[in-house]
Parts: sequence; structure tokens; C-alpha cells
Amino acid sequence: MDVGAAYAHLGAAITGPQAGLNLGIITLSDGATSTEAVLDTSAPGSHIIEYRAFNQNGTMGTAQRTFIAAAPANDNPATTTVSAATSTH
Repeated sequence: MDVGAAYAHLGAAITGPQAGLNLGIITLSDGATSTEAVLDTSAPGSHIIEYRAFNQNGTMGTAQRTFIAAAPANDNPATTTVSAATSTH
């Protein structure tokens, strides 16, 4: 995304068995827990939004999005990287 561009939160959703859909999602923006992902795009840099969900057995599933605020598109194409979701026990 371009430096200074407004960030629109894409959100996350839990998919799977019906029993697992009510787990709730914890959102972290650059490592800080928040209710809404907010990114400061006023200066160049990278930002990570992480989503975490836990099931009744304590198993955690995570997904991350990495956003890079860079020079305007004329100088540098906007970059968004979505890394793979993981599950840990």
C-alpha cells in the first residue's frame, strides 16, 4: 500500500465444524491486542496483523497478514503478503 493510504481492515472468519464457529477471534496489530486492526501508514514500513482463535482443548489456530507501506505506485508497486495459517497444540 502507498504511504499515507487509508487502511481498510479485511477481517477474519472461522470456518469448520459448527461447534467451532463460536470461538471468537483475537486480533493483534503489530503485536498489540486490539478490537479493530489499525495501521499507521504515514511512514514507510511493514505491519503485521495476526488473528488467533482457541478451541475448547486449548488448540490455537493463527493467521497473519503482512502489509508494507511504500513509496507511491509510480515508484514502487503496492505489496501485500498473506502468510499461511497455522495450527498449534
